[in-house]
Amino acid sequence: MDSTITNLSTTHHQSPSVSCGSSPQQNQQYAGDQQTYVLSQLRHTPPYMVTPPMLQSTPVQGPYMPQPVLTDMDIHRIINSLRISLCEEIQGMVQAVVQEQVQPLRHEITDLRQSVSILSNKVAFLEHELDNTNQYSRRHCVLVSNVPETPDEDTNQIICDIAKQGGANIKESDIDRSHRNGPPKRKDGKRRDIIVKFTHYKAKSDCIKCRKQLRVNKSNIFLNEQLTPMRRAIAFHCRALKKNHHSPITDTWTFDGNIYIKLNNQPQSVKISSLQELTEFGYRPN
Repeated sequence: MDSTITNLSTTHHQSPSVSCGSSPQQNQQYAGDQQTYVLSQLRHTPPYMVTPPMLQSTPVQGPYMPQPVLTDMDIHRIINSLRISLCEEIQGMVQAVVQEQVQPLRHEITDLRQSVSILSNKVAFLEHELDNTNQYSRRHCVLVSNVPETPDEDTNQIICDIAKQGGANIKESDIDRSHRNGPPKRKDGKRRDIIVKFTHYKAKSDCIKCRKQLRVNKSNIFLNEQLTPMRRAIAFHCRALKKNHHSPITDTWTFDGNIYIKLNNQPQSVKISSLQELTEFGYRPN
């Protein structure tokens, strides 16, 4: 319709025919049977409609409309995809957090290891220096073993007699002091060693040289330098390796507190300063 007809006097509805122009310039009134009509220039809602018409779409339904269907395989595939996606995301988050927290700890551990290594080297150096100092304080001392004990014995005179058997001329004036080492009575029945300290290095050296002659005389008395506990352990393992036929060590001895070994088919002696150096000759720490 090109225009809207509004009923002004309402009681009965009829349908008179009204001719309207296509483009009215103003409102026009028409009189009919007991009714008056006004032709409006503007379009309004028809009198038989309460509200303006609204356009809406209605989904097509029926047997011919395809319905979406999810199978069990589709559901499992979706679940697996979600699981993989979540795992990757969680793994990435965990790695980021761990990297953030662990990386500083790794640097700290590296620094601590370097500090421990430096301190270990310093401790080893100080132990070596202390051992050298202790050994130097023993440079005038000799340890005499397997000497029979008698009541009221004179250990100074015993040392002079042993030196005389070995071809050395040592007087009591060359001895600073001497005594038995350990408690007076031993339950194991072993003879206590005699520790003798000489007044000068020459007397101590002459006493040590008696060892060769005592071996020739097949004496059961043994003369050794007094060593520190560390060097005494090294000398003990050197003697044990000397008795082992699988070891290349053929002889071992001490001189001025230093420990030496002799190897098969090698004229030069080898100085041993630690148990670690003995590992290449067959020593195995416990």
